Amino acid sequence: QKPGVTYQVAIRVAPMQRLKLNTCQFDYDRLARIDDDRKTLQRTVRISHELGFNMLVTDLGQPLEAKARSELLEVLEQSLVATFRELGAEKVETAKPHTRRFAGASGRGIMVRYKDKQGYEHTGLAYVLSGPDFTATCVVQYLAADKDDVLPLVKKTLDSFRGLP
Repeated sequence: QKPGVTYQVAIRVAPMQRLKLNTCQFDYDRLARIDDDRKTLQRTVRISHELGFNMLVTDLGQPLEAKARSELLEVLEQSLVATFRELGAEKVETAKPHTRRFAGASGRGIMVRYKDKQGYEHTGLAYVLSGPDFTATCVVQYLAADKDDVLPLVKKTLDSFRGLP
């Protein structure tokens, strides 16, 4: 608008990005790629991080009762075990379900582990996250050797889940 006037502009990219789904929102590391199905019911996003881990988040669109959340966690556990067996796992270990309180939601989760044919250990985490206005699932898969790099980023994401304002 003003000929001859120049400006110096700086752009800063936040290390954590926010993603709003249908009934909840969460933050994820900016070094991840997001694939969003944009469905109006049970919207699902896949987060692929450059460190090699993946997260699959589904917004179920409504709060669920405790019994329904427990049944859902069992379905997620069975799905993880079946997926790992399809990948060639001979021995799949499942830990006992645990309850965890995150900053913006409560969660019930399960850990599943297996060793592949090349000897690499893999870990899968499945959580049913809930708040007063939402229920979401989050499934994470990563190499066990990457645990120290992956888990802090996963925890930040899980802590950031909350209902939409």
